[in-house]
Amino acid sequence: MRLAAAAATLILAALPARAASALEPPDLSRYLDWGFVHARPGFAVPGIGYDSNIFAPSGQPPVGDFAVRLSPRIEGVVLFGRRAFLTFTERFDYTAYQDYHDANYYENRGAARLTIPVRRFGVYAEYGLNRLKDLPLSEIDSRPIRREVRTGAGVILELGWRTSVEFGLVRSDWTITDSDTPATAPSQDRIEEGRQLRVRYRMTGITDLTFDTLNRTVNFVDSRQAFRDADERALLPGVEIGSGGVLSGALRVGPARLDAWDPEQPDFSGLIGNARLAWRISSASTLRFEGLREVGFAIYQSNSYFVRNNGEARLVHYFNRVFGVDGALGRGLLTFPESPQAGARTDHLRRLDLGLRIRLMENQLGRRVEYNVGLSRQSRDSTIDTLDQTRNVVAVGASVGF
Repeated sequence: MRLAAAAATLILAALPARAASALEPPDLSRYLDWGFVHARPGFAVPGIGYDSNIFAPSGQPPVGDFAVRLSPRIEGVVLFGRRAFLTFTERFDYTAYQDYHDANYYENRGAARLTIPVRRFGVYAEYGLNRLKDLPLSEIDSRPIRREVRTGAGVILELGWRTSVEFGLVRSDWTITDSDTPATAPSQDRIEEGRQLRVRYRMTGITDLTFDTLNRTVNFVDSRQAFRDADERALLPGVEIGSGGVLSGALRVGPARLDAWDPEQPDFSGLIGNARLAWRISSASTLRFEGLREVGFAIYQSNSYFVRNNGEARLVHYFNRVFGVDGALGRGLLTFPESPQAGARTDHLRRLDLGLRIRLMENQLGRRVEYNVGLSRQSRDSTIDTLDQTRNVVAVGASVGF
């Protein structure tokens, strides 16, 4: 669970083209015409190489193996005349290992939204299905399957003066399963439901001021986990800057609160937010920054919640139209406050990436063919010594987008 999950569904990066209004479909020039479906497919091989620590074991020697990860994806628009339109995204990831076949896994991320506009008024319905099995940041040596079914519905109002408002109801049903600990994981099943409000004001052709609010409850299905039930609230003002200028991306930050129903459990009150910004230093160099501060529930920790702070800066430089290099430095802090069920825990996270890029094609619509060779080193330094770990990955990859 993320305290601002509903606000985060607003994509935290400026798209190459945006609709002038939430009551209008996206710019179709970005998509391929497949009859009544306008699609934008893509395929990536994020890495073919060696991973020195595939299980991230706790207090045990790491195990390495050769691995490949495949990631087909698609986004699209379906028009129903002038009466309605449907937007959707789908991404499928599959990771396979050379020797440890039992560790192979797949993930799926999908979302769709149907909008029915009537002049300056409209209604919408949303549906999302996510199946995640990558190693959760809050966990060590465990890849539980986290399945989320997300639904929502609401209204859209164009108020004039470049201002629009969305108000809706949201619900997420989480189911956690793990073949290694079948009796433990289901105790983390939960339902998150409540209300969200989104206000957007267009300052210029590519810049929007935004204001997101969230108010909902979290109920665990297992009555033995009732001590973790909570109310969550967040206020996130922000800004979105589209492509075309020196600076692009989005930033949201604001106060949030997590109130546990059990008075013996710790509460959270503070700032959360997320950012993804790109600064085009020159035609050949771009500096990107990603930042995140979030609150969520651990899967197997007895703590009521964890707080994650993470920041990463990445510099990409092309020597010519084909060859380029990139490097990234990331730092993070993961904290678990002390609760009656467990002691406090703090993890310091570090990441270093170095790589070579070969770009064969790219156009203004973002369609590209690119290959890369890279080295990544990740480390965790925890107050619990048995949780310390390092991970080195050497891999080649490719990305093809249409």
